[in-house]
Amino acid sequence: MPEMRLSDISAIIQEIGSRNVAKVLDAFHNVRLTEADLIGSTGYGYDDMGRDKLEEVYAYVFGGEDAIVRPQITSATHAIYLALRGVVSKDSHVLFWGTPYDTVKPILTGDNPHSLKSNVASVKIRKEPTDDDIKHANVIMVQRSGGYAFFSGHNIDTLAERIKRIRLLNEQAIIVVDNCYGEFVEDREPLHVGADIIVGSLIKNPGGTLAPTGGYIVGRKHLVRNIADFAFSPALGKEVGPTGEFLWRAYQGLFFAPSFVAEALWSKSYILGLFKEHGIEVLEEMYPYSDIIVRIRLGSDKLMQRFVEIIQGSGPVNAHFAPVPERLPGYDHDIIMAAPSFVSGASLELSADGRFAEPYEIYMQPGVSRYHTLVYMKKLLEVLHSEESC
Repeated sequence: MPEMRLSDISAIIQEIGSRNVAKVLDAFHNVRLTEADLIGSTGYGYDDMGRDKLEEVYAYVFGGEDAIVRPQITSATHAIYLALRGVVSKDSHVLFWGTPYDTVKPILTGDNPHSLKSNVASVKIRKEPTDDDIKHANVIMVQRSGGYAFFSGHNIDTLAERIKRIRLLNEQAIIVVDNCYGEFVEDREPLHVGADIIVGSLIKNPGGTLAPTGGYIVGRKHLVRNIADFAFSPALGKEVGPTGEFLWRAYQGLFFAPSFVAEALWSKSYILGLFKEHGIEVLEEMYPYSDIIVRIRLGSDKLMQRFVEIIQGSGPVNAHFAPVPERLPGYDHDIIMAAPSFVSGASLELSADGRFAEPYEIYMQPGVSRYHTLVYMKKLLEVLHSEESC
């Protein structure tokens, strides 16, 4: 397939962005969203109409029957754990197809009484599972993004191929997809091509840089209800969960999210071409992409440190701080991170992070404004070239 020009990709991104904006607006109109729905609740969160409507909106937008969208879900890792524990039993055989993200490995095979390994019949992690692996699994999980790997992940067509293979071999398997970084990248989501459950974080794509925290779980109604029973207790399920001041920012962020993701995709396409032109090693990806991330191999701790410093200095918050490598929960290596955004740790805005270890790979989120990105990519190239020449 011939390489696409930026102008061609830009036109496709604009069309997909428009469709996704329309889909979100349709969802808002379907639930008849009002100003009163933005107020939120306290205490137990009983009768929170705004929360219930937000979950209807997520179900509509992402192609599910039901949803859990809560500030009590603190990350995509948390959402993955809740989803998996909510659909398995002690007799379940779980298959992870691919290479799990660092923080997901302890969920699957950790020596912990709460891990899947300690609560199900078996857990297998297979980069390329056999037919027998698939046939004997009750729950199969696929990660859409490549995570901390020099791997592009799965766009919707390649994900659909995996799901089709699973269904041909095992109609009853519950298919769970980690959708993190992939929301609104295309005009279809994993549920539209046969997944049963998808999960993600609101401080990434769907929060539109405004949601202060939170995660989502969307999918088949009976599975979502089982997950809610695990998350909040069988007696309470989806009926509890106060939202405080969360709702208006979650709604507004979702409204902006398709437009912001489209900007991030344009910037990703631009950066891939720019860095390749300047001899910086990037993971070359064919459009359509699986996620918004640009994967860059720097090969040097010094270059990685300088790269992250420039990204940290590009943002509106904590721009004067110098990132340093440190061990974060769930990781086996020190992580260095630039996240100079209004929401701590958010990664839809211009940000970058990675393991501070050979081969010193950076995973960059290219930001929600091409104008912001353009300014700092030029500065970044100048710094990288000057460091390389030293």
